[in-house]
Amino acid sequence: MNAPQIIKTSTGEELVVIPKADYEALLHAAEEALEDAADVAIYDERKADLKTERALPADVTMDVLRGSSRLKALRNWRKLTQA
Repeated sequence: MNAPQIIKTSTGEELVVIPKADYEALLHAAEEALEDAADVAIYDERKADLKTERALPADVTMDVLRGSSRLKALRNWRKLTQA
């Protein structure tokens, strides 16, 4: 990043002049920070939901990840048959 140039207007307002590439890098960093904050908020919300909702056992998740349908995984967990 290059050193910024500070210009004082006749009204006393200070303006900062930076290269466009630096400006775009700052914008990109700000957008990334907002996206990260949104991700953290979603994570915190889901984590709070776990305290109030019943989660499925890991075996059900593993069955689904191995290719079973969700319904079949739930039936296996509950030891139910299709009939």
